[in-house]
Amino acid sequence: MNKRIVVISGFSGAGKGTLVRQLLELNRKAPVDSKLWLSVSDTTRPPRSDGGDNYNFISAEEYNDRTANGFYLEHNEYGNYGYGTPIKPVLAALENGNIVLLEIDYNGIVQVRYYFRNRDVSVTTVFISTEGNELFNRLYKRGDLPGEIKKRLTAARSEATHVGEYDCLINNGDLKDAAHYLWSVVTREADFVRNSFDSLLFIEQVDSVLRSFEYIGSAEEA
Repeated sequence: MNKRIVVISGFSGAGKGTLVRQLLELNRKAPVDSKLWLSVSDTTRPPRSDGGDNYNFISAEEYNDRTANGFYLEHNEYGNYGYGTPIKPVLAALENGNIVLLEIDYNGIVQVRYYFRNRDVSVTTVFISTEGNELFNRLYKRGDLPGEIKKRLTAARSEATHVGEYDCLINNGDLKDAAHYLWSVVTREADFVRNSFDSLLFIEQVDSVLRSFEYIGSAEEA
């Protein structure tokens, strides 16, 4: 049995969650069921008001207990909140012949690849990107506060240094096109184009936005 995991990462605000929902909708409408299975991660952060979360919300105490007892395939802390992928459901889905979808970051990928290093499981990594200025616009339009936007842009700047290590890059400019391309990657209906992310250009764009933040903040304080 060819066991497969497809990891989908992306900058916060790049539309990763929306693309995954579109992917599952394409799978539902497909003539042949591709048996996609989306893992649901634990998190200690509160739910968002837009209802677009794909998480199981738990307390910090429960998260720490699960981490200490090897409950997670991968886990990480981001923005003072914990995130973790329960391992047992993933292994069960693989045994049942499903293509497992994981929405995790680069640190999680390192842990997943290490866990499956000596197992007959292929791991394909996909990064959902957008331009630095567009990323700011999306974070702003969804209602993130200035401090949260700055924190997420700073995190994106750091993440950009690892994007070139992903197997596939999808620029989420047009949602429909990006969703169909993601579908072709996940189902292997077509060969995907190798990653060609320009990390230096993205970092320059984000730095420009962050400088504007500093200028606006200084002007407001004056």
